Amino acid sequence: MHWSDLPAPILSTLRHGAVIPAHPLALGPDRKFDEAHAILSDAVQMAPDNPQTHANLGNVLRDMGRFVEAQHAFARALNLAPNDAEVTANCALSYLHAGALGEAIETYRRAVELAPANEPIRSSLAQALLTANRFAEGWAEFEHRLTDPAIARSVLSMPDKQWRGEEIAGRTLILRCEQG
Repeated sequence: MHWSDLPAPILSTLRHGAVIPAHPLALGPDRKFDEAHAILSDAVQMAPDNPQTHANLGNVLRDMGRFVEAQHAFARALNLAPNDAEVTANCALSYLHAGALGEAIETYRRAVELAPANEPIRSSLAQALLTANRFAEGWAEFEHRLTDPAIARSVLSMPDKQWRGEEIAGRTLILRCEQG
């Protein structure tokens, strides 16, 4: 499929410099990455000053395992929107998938600076730190999730029963699942 074969409303949206992030070609059950890549590559040509277009292309390239190309797309997006925390976090995820932990952590830290209250970004930073065996930093960052009232209610439903690393011999430890 070529971009010109898209339905008129989507084509009109593309011509006005926006890309629909959840386009079925990019996210459908068949995961038609090649088609999504072709459409987004054309969209970048149509809207070269739209950071989201470049970011969407970066996401597709990352999902295709084409990490170097993904980084170029994210670099263009960040050049156009240097203070976009979501684009910065997606760039960090691309580094992480490529195995570049140092760059991923540095980029996630930048995303957290841009959006300190964004819990998914902070959790992603925590996971990257833990992956890099930086446990003290990773667990400290992971604890930030408790600033979200919904998570705190669930996790801290028994605050006086939380284990804080004290001696456990002769006691029972109950593990609760809080994530999938």
